[in-house]
Amino acid sequence: MSEQTYYGIADAHGIESFIPYEKRANDKFPYRIRAEFNRHRHAVYYLVTIDKIDARMVEALLEMSEYKKA
Repeated sequence: MSEQTYYGIADAHGIESFIPYEKRANDKFPYRIRAEFNRHRHAVYYLVTIDKIDARMVEALLEMSEYKKA
């Protein structure tokens, strides 16, 4: 099983962003602050390690705008 780590924001409407962790060093977007300002949508900043196959499924769902299913 091969795993990858991702980070981003998820809320009551699903996954908003799903970004490979290796890009985090150059990413200056304030994800945690954005999540805090969207408490009414139950927004959270997340860090997840998942299998590559599952990650591909999440990416495919996001491409189809299926944010809740992702």
